Amino acid sequence: MHVVNHEQLSASVICLYMRFLYDIVLLEHGLRERFSFLSPAQTIKFSSEQVNYIHEAFTAQARRDKLFLAPFNAGEHWVLIVIDVFKERIYYLDPLRQELTERKQMKLMFDTALKCPRQTNNVDCGYYVMKFMKDIITHQQLVIPTKYFEDCQFVSYNEEQLREVKDEWAAYVFYNCF
Repeated sequence: MHVVNHEQLSASVICLYMRFLYDIVLLEHGLRERFSFLSPAQTIKFSSEQVNYIHEAFTAQARRDKLFLAPFNAGEHWVLIVIDVFKERIYYLDPLRQELTERKQMKLMFDTALKCPRQTNNVDCGYYVMKFMKDIITHQQLVIPTKYFEDCQFVSYNEEQLREVKDEWAAYVFYNCF
């Protein structure tokens, strides 16, 4: 119902969209070896169990020319963390574009936040994170420009762009879960 009512998204909604990206985008375009996902349900808080999950994912799947996409809920707000293990590079995409100095814990891990499209309300962060993941995968680049991808340099995503993400999610759920 979160998607239908355009409400704040849960980890399970984002996980289903990640599954859509894996099944429909990665597999169909032969990109499975270039991108992996970390489950937002496993990265919500950093207990020893979650740290082990992340370590095992990196150990089992890390290779050159591969990015890990990790949606992260930073307290009622979704951000996307993209990790290149081999280059020791971590990208931070925040739909609110808050300065990292406002989040002191995050500042220790990231140098700069990317200039990605910015949400205009307090609900769209999950939809933006899903769109960011799709943008990154469809561009098939392993380096994300600081000003984001040239053809995606919008101030904000418009209603049609967000509706596309919702429609993809809904169609995937309808055809694969029912």
